Amino acid sequence: MLKAAYRFFDNDDIRAEAMLACHVASTQRRMQAVSVVLAMQDTSVLDWTTHPATTGLGPVATSSSRHQGLLAHTTLAITPDRVPLGLLQQQVWACDPAQPRQQDHKTRPLAEKESQQWRTSLEAVIAARAACPDTHVVSVADREAAVYDLFLVERPVGVDLLVRAAQDRKTEGPEGYLWAAMATAPVAATVTIQLKTRGNQPAREAEPTVRWREVTLRPPNSRAKDHLPNVTV
Repeated sequence: MLKAAYRFFDNDDIRAEAMLACHVASTQRRMQAVSVVLAMQDTSVLDWTTHPATTGLGPVATSSSRHQGLLAHTTLAITPDRVPLGLLQQQVWACDPAQPRQQDHKTRPLAEKESQQWRTSLEAVIAARAACPDTHVVSVADREAAVYDLFLVERPVGVDLLVRAAQDRKTEGPEGYLWAAMATAPVAATVTIQLKTRGNQPAREAEPTVRWREVTLRPPNSRAKDHLPNVTV
């Protein structure tokens, strides 16, 4: 069985894209039976430093700058009760060692930035919604996804975007900035989280508060030449 698996993946006629397409189709069929689906997206580091004969790798951000591997950005569909339904999208790539990840970040075209991965994931969520018209899908991402271009993506009814804010953006209104605007929103919930020991930090109990409100964001000054519109989120 192990040899059969090796031969399967070593076959040049086997394409990862085709395997993923079949899997996504199965995921969408499972989604049709669920009223609400959370499409969780994030990036994982595949560290293959101990496989020096492997080609096509690039530098990965770890404690050592000499580590090599790939990055995999995965979108996992789950129910609000945390039942996994399958993948909706996955992007795998190697960083170019000749192009530092932060070099010319503000001036490079979006298609050349790693932040494009968040938009690609959202586009897959929108496609899944079209295949499951009775399912409400929420694309969920952490603060790394808080890029202005993602907020500009036109989303159909039934597709929502939930992103943890990462920076104090300019806003329309008397407050002028996002943090000040959020401070005017009432606390909607308080969540208790048990945090495990991490480094020198002992295990502890945290109680973050949750707030939300509608705000209109203004485009960043660094994108002035793009003439981007304001966006309400």
